[in-house]
Amino acid sequence: MSTDNNSSNNNQPELPLKRKRYKVTEEQFQSLLERRIETKLTESLSFRSDQEKLAFIKPGNIVTFKEKLPGFPRGQIAIGKIRRTKNGEIQLINPFGSESPWFANESELLDAIDFEWMQNNIITREYE
Repeated sequence: MSTDNNSSNNNQPELPLKRKRYKVTEEQFQSLLERRIETKLTESLSFRSDQEKLAFIKPGNIVTFKEKLPGFPRGQIAIGKIRRTKNGEIQLINPFGSESPWFANESELLDAIDFEWMQNNIITREYE
């Protein structure tokens, strides 16, 4: 009896498994991509602690100051290099050679940067 069951199964041809394909429009794909990018930015850029703020101040990033800086009309500087002295003073230099004023220490630099504005206007964007 068990032989009959096996032989009847062997006579049936195996059908390949079909995958259901979903059509995604370019607009839907772009929307998904933007949401992932926004989520990554929100997760990776947080300014809750001084350590996170200091970690953001590195070459390649752009920071916005609370006060307009001489030579930086928007109050922003793209960081190309960071110059430090033995006394702990710190200065930001953009890739074109313009320099920020010297700050007495990292704490003073953090106080001069408008992290709240950067969080609201750069990281948290609204997507339609």
